[in-house]
Amino acid sequence: MRFLFVSSEQLVRVNPSEFKVILDASQSKRLSKVLRLHTGDETLVRVLPTGELFDAKISMLKGNKGELILSPNLKDPAAGDLRSSPYVELSIGMSIIKKKNFELVVQKVSELGGQAITPLEAERSDVRLVSSFCKDSRRLYDITLEACMQSERPVPLNIKEVLSPIDFARKALFDGNKVFVLHEDCEDSVLMRHSEIAQLVKKVESQVKSIKITVLVGPEGGFSQTEIDELKEVGCQIKRLPGFILRAETAAIMIAALFTLN
Repeated sequence: MRFLFVSSEQLVRVNPSEFKVILDASQSKRLSKVLRLHTGDETLVRVLPTGELFDAKISMLKGNKGELILSPNLKDPAAGDLRSSPYVELSIGMSIIKKKNFELVVQKVSELGGQAITPLEAERSDVRLVSSFCKDSRRLYDITLEACMQSERPVPLNIKEVLSPIDFARKALFDGNKVFVLHEDCEDSVLMRHSEIAQLVKKVESQVKSIKITVLVGPEGGFSQTEIDELKEVGCQIKRLPGFILRAETAAIMIAALFTLN
């Protein structure tokens, strides 16, 4: 059964053991138009930011208004810790590209189980795209919510603030991530192939802990040589994908599939 995301701020205590959820227009529309539910029907609700899963009953659904009553029993207490791959935490630093292409990356990385996307303002990023991107960040959050409800992942993709590639890389390294930078002119070093990723995951699986992987994807035209030199100097590994040169959005989606589906 598909579920609905609600915010903890939408919960209203009815009695010591029950909560009511007052839905907004988009949530009400999803129940009635997408899931084809009616007053009296039951559904599943994930409460953000934890991702905890509850049974719920629709107490009222009319037009753009709706209310749910949550079951007092928590259905899935560990929901917030579930991932498509429990041993890989993938974060992508995605250089700002055309709006529809960036939105595609957010949608697909959400569905594939990535943990976070940080928009990057690289030297070759179009200044006009950066300006318009900063004004429309709410739409990206809505896209990841829709993708998560479609794919039934428990918590949404974390979309972070815009950073420069070097600032993003430094932060990821400080947090203990293995950091890779995609660069098409890197002839010697191919990013780990499927078999190598599987071996790495298997090794960490035996230790019952996750590995943190961060990959930086450049804009159309790639990162500048100055950026590559700076990233290499702080400890990033410069890699290329096997096969043909890909568009930025295709490369990001391929990375998500490689690391999260093992």
